[in-house]
Amino acid sequence: MLFFHEISLDFGDISVLFLLIFIQEFQSFTDLEFSKERTITCIDWHPTVKGVVAVSVGERLSFDDRVDNAHKIIMTPSLILIWSFSDPIHPQVNSLL
Repeated sequence: MLFFHEISLDFGDISVLFLLIFIQEFQSFTDLEFSKERTITCIDWHPTVKGVVAVSVGERLSFDDRVDNAHKIIMTPSLILIWSFSDPIHPQVNSLL
């Protein structure tokens, strides 16, 4: 959820308006077996089933390393984890693509 908060400061003949934006975590998904020491490479909601999300994870690399090794990364199978809001600790399905 996003929360907005406006702060107005008055310094005599100068007024400043700040807009603060806060993000509150609604749900987190955890998997220490398949995604530990990996980075999320893509995330997408299931197109027809509500509350189901698919996440692909890959080797943890910097952006420059990922670009330099793109030819290897494209040919390496990716791990896809599928989670449901009903069980955010255990992925429902995991597969190599």
